[in-house]
This record gives sequence, C-alpha cells and structure tokens, in this order.
Amino acid sequence: MDKAAARIKRNVASEPENSVNAPNALPQSGVTCEMDSERRCATRYNFGAIAEVIDLDEPDALVSLTRDLSLAGCFVNTTTPYPEGTRVRVRIIHSGAEMVAVGNVTANVTPTGMGIVFTEIQPYDRATLEGWLGKAG
Repeated sequence: MDKAAARIKRNVASEPENSVNAPNALPQSGVTCEMDSERRCATRYNFGAIAEVIDLDEPDALVSLTRDLSLAGCFVNTTTPYPEGTRVRVRIIHSGAEMVAVGNVTANVTPTGMGIVFTEIQPYDRATLEGWLGKAG
C-alpha cells in the first residue's frame, strides 16, 4: 500500500455523537486531520502501559507495552507486529484504569513494534485517555 492509500482523512465535525472517531482533534472543532507516517496531528507522549492488541479478523492476540500514546493512537512494542491495515482492538491498562479502542495498524510497522491509529473510541474511554495524557504532559 502506498503512502497516499495509507492516509486517513477524517472530518471530526461529521462524526456521530455516541462515539468519537478520529480522536485526534477536538470533537466540535471541525478540524480535518490527515494521519500518515509523515505528519501527525496529535501530540505524542512517552507512555508505558500494558497493551492487549487483538486482530479482529483472525484469532490472534498479543500483550505488550505501549511506547507512545496520543489522542489519535499509540505505538506498541512487539517483535511480532501485525501487517499494515490490520483492524485491531486495543485495550490499554494503566494505574488501575483501562480504555478500549478499535483501530488500524498504520504504515509505521518496524521490527520493534507497530503504530495503531484509533478509529473508534467511546466517550468514557476517550475521557480515560485524556486523563492519562493530561497527567503525562
């Protein structure tokens, strides 16, 4: 898949209110954001937490640690990353709290891990994520 095909473009203002898709911008901001390996729209924080990543199309799961975390996604350390485009469910656990999001593996797949962009996140999980990042910043 080339970079143009890997680019995800979302207009946050058009998303339904019961879930926050493309959480890389403020929900009412109307900001259009493009996510690819060259340009990131959300501030990333060095954030170590337990991450359970489940391939939604195969009976495959891994448990590892996050390296970076943002409102838009995360990077998970693993020596067995899923291929770019794999649809996954991510559960991140930190300090007794957890959040869950659905996402896609980005073009940022390396021998040490994989990037995941969040595509679906419920408001409660988004609030947990914002709380963690507020303390990390």
